[in-house]
Amino acid sequence: MTLDSPFPLSSGARHLFDEIRAASPCPSLVPDGAGTHAATAVPKAIVDEIRKVSDEDLLGTAPLDPTMAAAVRAGLLLRADRLEKSHTISQGIDTPTGSYWHGIMHRREPDYGNSKYWFRRTGPHPLFQRLAEPDGSQREIEGASYPDTGGFGEIVESGLWDPFSFVDLCEACARGSRPELREELELLQEREMKLLLAHCFEAATTR
Repeated sequence: MTLDSPFPLSSGARHLFDEIRAASPCPSLVPDGAGTHAATAVPKAIVDEIRKVSDEDLLGTAPLDPTMAAAVRAGLLLRADRLEKSHTISQGIDTPTGSYWHGIMHRREPDYGNSKYWFRRTGPHPLFQRLAEPDGSQREIEGASYPDTGGFGEIVESGLWDPFSFVDLCEACARGSRPELREELELLQEREMKLLLAHCFEAATTR
């Protein structure tokens, strides 16, 4: 993984991620149209490839954990704004990471209460420490600079990434009470999804 991509060059996932990001540089908090049938700029051909490519071609190697290979696929579909297709996969992954993708999907739907239910099932995910690293999000998103709104500080006030606080801020932004947070939250979401994809890829290919 580089700071620019969660996947190595040798993987099909790297090509797919780059194609998704070329069409949609940063995922919105709630895709246009909302709901599971939201519109997306990502071409259907890319989505079809994500769904149909073999695990071995997706990862660039035979998977050691097919469940985590499925999590990579669910994450790519969610990054491509195909919420329903991502949901079909993530709801069948009965692990903390599957619940994490499920929680992000419902946060973007948006169904904030359901999102929190799945984050309760996620529990203390190992990614929460990494996400809370001071200023790490700014270093890892090329060209990003967060406005001085304090959203990140609110989310990591406890010293760890708090997914429930993030859901609350996304809801406040959507309802118009914290509109100044939109850019910051979208950049944080992009980093969250990128790091979770990297986590899934590593778990799928290493012991």
